[in-house]
Amino acid sequence: MDPKEGAVETTPVTVRLFVDATSFKGFNAYYADANICVELNGLWKKCKSTGGPPTIFRLLPEGNYTAVAYITDKTETIRYHETTPVRFTVMGSSEFNLHNALLAARSREEQHFPEDIDLLRWSEVENRVDIEDKIDDDKVILPHISVTSTSSPMLVIGVKTAVVTDFPRRQAIRDTWANPATLPHDVKVLFLGCESNMTAFQNELDRRRFLRALAKERVVYKDLLTEELECTDSYRNLSKKVKSFMHLAAAEYPDAKFVMLVDDDVYVKVDQLVEHLRFANILPLYFGEVWAEKFASKQEPIRDPDSPYHLPENQYPMRSLLPYGSGPHYIVSMDGVRFIAKNYWNLRSMNGLEDVSSGFWLRLMRIQAQHSADFSSIRSSMTCEDDLVSFADLSPLGIRSIHANLVSNRTFCHGFHSVTWHRHLNSIPTVEKMLQRSTSHVSSSPLTTDSSREVSTSVGRSNIVDPLTGFWIVNPEHGAVNELPIEIRFGVKARSAEEFEDFYGGARLCVELNGLYKKCKMHGDPPIFYTSLPQGNYTAIAYITHAAGSRYRHETEGVAFALLSSVEYKLHNARLAERSREEQQFPKDIDLLQWGDQEEQVISEEDNPVLQRSHVSSTSSPMLVIGVKTAVVTNFPRRQAIRDSWADTTKLPHDVKVLFLGCEPNVANFQNEYERRRVLEAVAKERAAYGDLLTDELGCTDGYKNLTIKVASFMHLAVAEFPNAKFMMVTDDDVYVKVDQLAENLREANRTGLYFGEVWAAMFGNKQKPVRDKSSQYYLPQDQYPMSGLVPYVAGPHSVLSMDGVRFIAKNYWHLRSLNGLDDVSVGLWLWSMQLQPQHTRHFSSVRASVKCTDDLVSFADLSPLGIRSIHANLMNNRNFCHGFHSITWHQRLNSIPDLNEMLQRETEGVSHPTPLQLETYINIDASEPVTVIVSTPSNAGIKLQLTPSSQSLDELIQHFCSKLPTSPCLALVNQLQHDPATSDGYISIITGRS
Repeated sequence: MDPKEGAVETTPVTVRLFVDATSFKGFNAYYADANICVELNGLWKKCKSTGGPPTIFRLLPEGNYTAVAYITDKTETIRYHETTPVRFTVMGSSEFNLHNALLAARSREEQHFPEDIDLLRWSEVENRVDIEDKIDDDKVILPHISVTSTSSPMLVIGVKTAVVTDFPRRQAIRDTWANPATLPHDVKVLFLGCESNMTAFQNELDRRRFLRALAKERVVYKDLLTEELECTDSYRNLSKKVKSFMHLAAAEYPDAKFVMLVDDDVYVKVDQLVEHLRFANILPLYFGEVWAEKFASKQEPIRDPDSPYHLPENQYPMRSLLPYGSGPHYIVSMDGVRFIAKNYWNLRSMNGLEDVSSGFWLRLMRIQAQHSADFSSIRSSMTCEDDLVSFADLSPLGIRSIHANLVSNRTFCHGFHSVTWHRHLNSIPTVEKMLQRSTSHVSSSPLTTDSSREVSTSVGRSNIVDPLTGFWIVNPEHGAVNELPIEIRFGVKARSAEEFEDFYGGARLCVELNGLYKKCKMHGDPPIFYTSLPQGNYTAIAYITHAAGSRYRHETEGVAFALLSSVEYKLHNARLAERSREEQQFPKDIDLLQWGDQEEQVISEEDNPVLQRSHVSSTSSPMLVIGVKTAVVTNFPRRQAIRDSWADTTKLPHDVKVLFLGCEPNVANFQNEYERRRVLEAVAKERAAYGDLLTDELGCTDGYKNLTIKVASFMHLAVAEFPNAKFMMVTDDDVYVKVDQLAENLREANRTGLYFGEVWAAMFGNKQKPVRDKSSQYYLPQDQYPMSGLVPYVAGPHSVLSMDGVRFIAKNYWHLRSLNGLDDVSVGLWLWSMQLQPQHTRHFSSVRASVKCTDDLVSFADLSPLGIRSIHANLMNNRNFCHGFHSITWHQRLNSIPDLNEMLQRETEGVSHPTPLQLETYINIDASEPVTVIVSTPSNAGIKLQLTPSSQSLDELIQHFCSKLPTSPCLALVNQLQHDPATSDGYISIITGRS
């Protein structure tokens, strides 16, 4: 616990609790619903979640305190792991500062360290003529700093510093670990300062004093960057400062291998660090002090607007932070640095929190923060260890003390004192103090205090109004017929997601079937599934209960449904669908091979048919480009339904382009060469017939796990092929889009910063959680995405994006990493780095999410081909969009799409499957000798025949061949030859049926 035993503190008192666990994952799972509480003198009590920020007591009387911490459940009735009491003293602010100043002065005098002086006092002392000659009195211009004095460093270290106030810290670093005389030859150290904000100075004399002092420092040391970083010096510009430095480092040091970012309160053992980095062979690297791993808990964003670490919910809505290298010190290999530099203008800061922002940006490349035990800080541990390589939160006295230890062959931490070595020791003056004082004395800057009354976080809910306004079962529907597995989905309406989370944070959503089969889940978890139930009739009731299961709320009305066997269910649905198809006189759905067999037969002479390139840019300048994700081989019926309806090229708006995104079909595992060729030729025919199906252009192999690559590749292609496009829509091939209405709305829309569609987090009033079930197609491994809540994103079936977002993804096509093939989650995460946040529209919906249809929809997903055709027929006949809606026959799960094996096995109705013959002929040079002919198919052995040209005709050869292969086509050909000898005058195609 911090404070330590016997410590002296002043308000606000920050209490940090240290947790040691066998594993981070196990701790979070075991204590997911627990609170950690602190009590002072048995009177002042505060509790927080296991991943929450430190506990702060802002108002405490002066005096002695005993602190005890423990873990408890939400009810706070039982205590676990109560700590040993820690005693400390709280002083008034002035008394506390004086106490610390005396300790520091004693330590400085004992070690003969120079007195810390501020920038103005140093400037007054540093008045050499050669420096003055370089400064223009009429106009103070900061001299240019040559950042490339070390031509090819291996490591570039950027030290974040406040230009005006933090001169004493810079001096401590220059005198110690960054001393140019002892710095390794392949290390470059620069101080990152930004331009000083001088607009607030009302006194021109004071403004010029500061500028002259800065100019002197830059001339003398040549290591302080200001205007080179294109930012104004302030805490909220830290992210911009770091981004700008990475941009500069990537340009100025192209051969560097690593960049280190540190605060100006850090001591770095540079020689030891460089030695380690020279042998680093696993790239990319991103490591430092990762608090999430160090404390075995997921960190939560701080929502207190008064905190310097405030992270607003609109910038970061998740309840836990991605693991990141803590700001005082972290190292990034140059591939990560170049990515950030390349996207300097696109990446957006998380409210100035540069370490959180950098961690988020690097996560886009799936570069994960790694914790190093060699990096630590006083704030995080309140201890010092001798094997540290980097130690943060140090005062100038602390930095000089460590250096003196190492130079004198003492241990790193010799003489460590958590007060005098701590950066909060107030030896760094404010600007006002610098201007006012003329002699050296220790002065304390005013402490911010909260005059509001201390309120415990463990407030009961008795006075809080229930924020829930509606709770119901979405799926199954009342009266529905189902098969296993049964998916249970809940509908939740609340005044706001935040109020619901606060009020129902520990609650569970439960369902009971017939009062016998009960399952529960936390709000935001994946849907409930029943995978094993007897056939029969069921009534489902849902309710909300506390974790202990003691209290019911909002019990729903019963929903009745029937459960059939899989065979009965499919037969039931097939009958419904066929009846609907016949009533509406829609064509039968046929698969790709059936369609290919009905088209004109074109047999490729090549061993591997080449898929002809589609003409993606036939519409010269579309406003909207729509990419329809599709499985090339199996989903032909869906493509045809779309081509016959909303994407009909004769009715499509002139400034809209629709393309199907297919990737190359995966035929590598085909055992049968004939079947492989048959599939490839059918795909080639479709591409030639419609010119809208992309396969090899996208550089990927068709498969669910490659969906993210498919989408990113399409964006890359679209930016190149349609440079004047304004928007892109990405849909599944089970979607109906009212293109004319969408295009009309987009023509009037803002052309940048748009990303909208069906946002389930907003739709259901909850933050979605990643699916950790490995058997699920939506599985998202912990190592790829460790947070408990997903970044809000537009659901995969349909999303619209302005081209600034598309260009960002296209530009970084080779760097951005997929989240296990989940294209919608991946795109949402990538765009969040630009602060391009998803917007929900009620005009986008899906059968799966709502199990209903509304007539004002612009895009409706999860549709079968029958559903797509039905909606189009409605609109063509001036009926309502949803006329005749049926959640079974319109749903894409209606099993009318055959898999590849079914396609290969079933005969095409009314069409025979011709098999091409392969003829090998061996001819002797002597024309009087017989000719040997071997006739075979790709999948069957050949028939060997001999023909003597001088005595036998081709007719006789064919009749001889057909006597050995008595199939219907061959016998018909013999009959034709017998009755019409003229047939043999030209070329004859010989085909056989499949045997």
